[in-house]
Amino acid sequence: MLEADRLRTAQIKVEAAHRQALQARKLLDTSMLPPEKRADLTEIVASAKTLGADFSVPVVGPIFASSKGTALNMNNLLNRQILPVLNRCQPCHKVKDGHAKADHEYKRDESLPSWHGFHGFRRGLGTNLKRLGVDLKTIQEILRHAHIATTADIYVKEVSEQAVEAMDRLERHVVGELKKGPKSEPAISYSAVNLQHGSWAVTPYAE
Repeated sequence: MLEADRLRTAQIKVEAAHRQALQARKLLDTSMLPPEKRADLTEIVASAKTLGADFSVPVVGPIFASSKGTALNMNNLLNRQILPVLNRCQPCHKVKDGHAKADHEYKRDESLPSWHGFHGFRRGLGTNLKRLGVDLKTIQEILRHAHIATTADIYVKEVSEQAVEAMDRLERHVVGELKKGPKSEPAISYSAVNLQHGSWAVTPYAE
């Protein structure tokens, strides 16, 4: 079970206790109650307060843990769980390892994300949690960073939709130029210098 699953389970318990405590407070404030009932409601409020005070994100132990709480073998996790999901054939959607008897050549589905290692996995987790509206403090605790600046500056990448669209347009243009192949007027070559001067669309490499 992932650490995030355990965290969410604990959060659900705290939220349920908090809702019960709110109802109990309303009854305590607005109702004439017998002593026994009042004592029961007071106990509910106290229990919710204690549970909330004790709740915290674990700072020790494996992030990727088995049902027994021991660390998972990361190579097994990668090869048995992650890569089979990412490496699927585009025409038939079969995993790469199970494609040997297919009647066509394996072609990876490029619409699926590529694997960039567990560090990239953690950065992607932080960025996606931020996009889902999770606050930075919670993301910091999930990733177990000592300083929130590490989470904000390195692991969470804020990318606007306009920036993504701009890079997609650039990629489509470059791919289109490369597909044209040799011709009388060579396709524009893109250099770091040209990019720095913002003139990549008009300035080729100097021959």
